[in-house]
Amino acid sequence: MRLDIAKPAPDVPAIRRRHVVAGLIASQSLVHSARAADTSLTRVLERGRLRVSIGQGLSLPTAPPGARNSPLQDRFGVQVAEMIAQDLGVRLELLVLADPTMPGVAVTSGDADVQVPAMVSALSARRFLLSTPFGALDGVVVAPARPRLRDGSALDGARLGMLVQYRDAFADDWPAPAGAVVTPLQSFHDAEVALLTGAVDAALLPAIHVRTIIQRNPGAGLAAHFSLGNYTYAAGVQFGAQDLLLAVNASISDAQHDGRLATMFRDATGFPPQPLAPL
Repeated sequence: MRLDIAKPAPDVPAIRRRHVVAGLIASQSLVHSARAADTSLTRVLERGRLRVSIGQGLSLPTAPPGARNSPLQDRFGVQVAEMIAQDLGVRLELLVLADPTMPGVAVTSGDADVQVPAMVSALSARRFLLSTPFGALDGVVVAPARPRLRDGSALDGARLGMLVQYRDAFADDWPAPAGAVVTPLQSFHDAEVALLTGAVDAALLPAIHVRTIIQRNPGAGLAAHFSLGNYTYAAGVQFGAQDLLLAVNASISDAQHDGRLATMFRDATGFPPQPLAPL
């Protein structure tokens, strides 16, 4: 599904940010002069549209608590995509990923210019170039409130649900306890249903998903037990798209420095931003 979002009328901060982006790109021109011509950014600017693939990694239901199978939306991912497009001075075209088991495929196939979010992992780094990280959330184990689970050893032999997108992104380095029997879950809705019906004993999900599931089902007796690992999010572009990556990094870095990114993250997720180190 494609959603074409017109850019708003430029304001002074947006114009300033575009100057920052342009200045940072120009400052790196000597670095790129020795390699083959890179047209990744030029194509976006000439097209007048930035095509961004939005996955389901941070997506939440858009309907009120109690509604089932409502459309999912990643509010923070969309805001980051809008920010990057605005800084480049182009329109935003959102490509909503229909298959959550195939994160990044739109970028690797050339159908999208940028993947937002892309989880920082060894497998992700083999799929595409990763930007400066722009967000992070703890992985949290959610399960029935009793008995209380203290650490990963309590999950030995347990059926542990994990979103496919997270399991696949981490491949061999995802933080699931060795003794757990991992059950793949396709989406937020699948995770919610699996916990409510007892199809899994527990689930390892991003903190924002855990909080939302508990809030939507106050009588289900579910609780957050302990943190296990950390999910860090960046943007991803095709290999070779160094100029586009530079522009994306410039937009993200500028938003980090002036505090906009922290405000966006807090408003969209309800969690305080975690300290992030550049890749």
